[in-house]
Amino acid sequence: MIKLLWRLFCRMGWQGGLQWFVLALAVCIASVLSVSLVSDRLTQSLKVSGRDFLAADRVVESATPLPDTWLKQARDSGLQQTQTTEFSTMLLAGEQMQLASVKAVEQGYPFYGRLQLLPQQEIRPGELWLSRQLMLMLQVTPGDEVQLGSTSLRVTGELIQEPDQSFNPLALAPRALMHQHDVGAAQVILPGSRVTHRYLFHGDSSALEGWDQWLSSRLQAGQKLLKPEQANRNLSRQLERSERFFRVASLLGLLLGATAMSIAIQQYARQTQTMLALLKTFGASRWRIMWLLGGLLSLLTLTGIVIGCLLGWLVHSWMVWQLGNVLPPELATPSIQPFILAFVLGSILVALLVCIPLWRLLDVPALRVLRQEQESRVPAWLALPLLITGLLLINLLLLQDTRLVLGLVGGVVVLIMVLGGMGYLLLRLLPSGATGSSFYLAVQHWQRQPLEILHQLSGIALSLLLLGVVISVRSEIVTGFQTFLPADAPNRFLINIPDTDKPELEKFLQQQQLKHAPLYPIVRGRLTHINGEVVTQQEGQPGRKGIHRELTMTAQAQLPSDSLILNGESWNDSIRGQVSLEQGVATELNIKLQDRLRFTVDDQSFEVTVRNIRQVDWQSMRPNFFMIFSPDVLQPFVVNWMTSLRVPADKLPAELELARTFPTITSLNIDTILNKLQGVLDKLARAMTLLMLLVSAAAIQVLLVQWQAGLQQRQASLLLMRTFGARRQQLRNMLHWQAILLGGFAGITAAFSCELIRWWLHAEWSEQPWQWLPVLWWLLPLSGAVTVLLVSQFTLQPLLRRTLAGRLRSL
Repeated sequence: MIKLLWRLFCRMGWQGGLQWFVLALAVCIASVLSVSLVSDRLTQSLKVSGRDFLAADRVVESATPLPDTWLKQARDSGLQQTQTTEFSTMLLAGEQMQLASVKAVEQGYPFYGRLQLLPQQEIRPGELWLSRQLMLMLQVTPGDEVQLGSTSLRVTGELIQEPDQSFNPLALAPRALMHQHDVGAAQVILPGSRVTHRYLFHGDSSALEGWDQWLSSRLQAGQKLLKPEQANRNLSRQLERSERFFRVASLLGLLLGATAMSIAIQQYARQTQTMLALLKTFGASRWRIMWLLGGLLSLLTLTGIVIGCLLGWLVHSWMVWQLGNVLPPELATPSIQPFILAFVLGSILVALLVCIPLWRLLDVPALRVLRQEQESRVPAWLALPLLITGLLLINLLLLQDTRLVLGLVGGVVVLIMVLGGMGYLLLRLLPSGATGSSFYLAVQHWQRQPLEILHQLSGIALSLLLLGVVISVRSEIVTGFQTFLPADAPNRFLINIPDTDKPELEKFLQQQQLKHAPLYPIVRGRLTHINGEVVTQQEGQPGRKGIHRELTMTAQAQLPSDSLILNGESWNDSIRGQVSLEQGVATELNIKLQDRLRFTVDDQSFEVTVRNIRQVDWQSMRPNFFMIFSPDVLQPFVVNWMTSLRVPADKLPAELELARTFPTITSLNIDTILNKLQGVLDKLARAMTLLMLLVSAAAIQVLLVQWQAGLQQRQASLLLMRTFGARRQQLRNMLHWQAILLGGFAGITAAFSCELIRWWLHAEWSEQPWQWLPVLWWLLPLSGAVTVLLVSQFTLQPLLRRTLAGRLRSL
């Protein structure tokens, strides 16, 4: 029996559409496995001990220093403690300057994990440790002096890794490490500066529990207690958000691959019915036939899973290679879990697809040998609800988002119907051409078979649409959002400008002929109440939604020139106790005119009334704010200032002079930030391209399987036309016209649909204006026509070269 099964696998396993079944299964497995492998490696890399990630048993994060009484309570509870302070500032070395993300630490840091330095030693006052990237940017080596704010520090060595450094591929500045003792002398932390104070605590469980209870009722807005289990949950949440985008694409490949598998197995079932009926007449039992068919499909399934695993590994390797430093520096080796998932998924998918066709085959009556109209009593339509239900459950299991899965499946169905309908309408509008010509025969043939053309157009147009999406994404990223910025847009932001430096800075900028935006007074605070109702300060808290972070706010007598008041009264210098609110924040928080808002700044609270709601031009690259107060509101507070300016290439020496003259002012290079973001997006696009091409391959498989399934009907049609006297050249030209019309109109339909999708995405999610993409309108129709022409050439054209007897035997 096993020998017979192996001979059946070798002789019939790659015929009758089963080859497409195996290839489609391989695409399904590869689509899911490639994303699962990347996700698994990220999970293994980030699934470290929460204590190691925090570098302590407990961490309190705060935008302001904690009261001394809190620290004394921790010491009295038996807890060891140390502190880190993180901020961004400019570093100067010779003729080089660079924005850096600096962490200041004390003795005892860290309690857990390992601070990796080269050479490995304790951090002492007067020392500065730089990442390799920062050393290269500043062109310094150990022993050189670097200016940090108002002090100079000696470069001692290389900072390799911090245990509590959060992974952020969009980090704007390279890292540096210094001692906490030198922060005061640097004079870089000013009122309103963006700074994070982290207090690390270590002790036994009883002391930690007592500290948690004492602290929980005293935490204020802007302060957060972190525990090891919370650190792991935060990492998991970040991972889920990042991988969901890729999972949607992989599940789209799964849906299309399953469609191709379904068509292929149904085609095989139709072609095998007569053979099984013949076996039954020769005395083969139902159990023996089931054993042979089940064994054949099991071998084919195993083959498809193995091919899919190899292909998925290659795609995953490509994605990891393309993402590069967007991923954590040291990815763990993948576990066996993704491969188990692939095997289980492939087995379940095959079981869903073959159970009804296999049942129908086993039920084929032996009388079919004599009467071809004899069919199985099992209705074929049972396969459709079973397949849809199974695919929904599989997608829910993998994505765990009901709305997204239902939208994805429903969207694919609607899209296929729309694409097929549009293409069919285009073909119906075609002129008939001269009677008897090849073009006439091609048009008449398609118009007599509307259902067939609807299926084929849908599959071709969908595959071309996916190709168009890949091209669009690549084009948007390569073109870049920088092209939509005004030519004179500012490319530097100056922040942390002390009150005492403001007059001298304005004079310096005027002397250097550097045009700048107005200087804005800055405070940092939190929205705490809306109309007396407390708002949440962190995600997951009960109550009215708030802004879960500190806000950078300003006060102005006049609103910026690029702000447009949508609702409310005008703004002038005589109003008091008022705030102008940005439109997006007002909509998200459901804030209306005349609402009372309470803010906390430097432990002081104040209330203001919403005077108007305005629209902000975020693309202007000038300072913009969610909240702009009337001038009187910020008078009790100590402020620092910020502005933006454009530094042309010929003014770069002036920028270096500015950094030397005002060492405590931080300059943000917008060009560097945009280039870094552009690079990350480009890597994501390249990693996504291969996955989307895999999805397109699944859609093309649907086309090929559809074409193969209807091959027998086309053979009969060509034989009939040839018998009635049609010339071989005439039929060949007819096939060429059919291929060109089908592929070309599918490409036009796909290009139109792709432009609609791009227009909708720009209207809903982008501030950038929509612009049509000319490459879609020639590349997609050309690709469609060439693809269908090649398929036609290799499947139908050989039939025209056969003799009449050969064509009859092929039927």
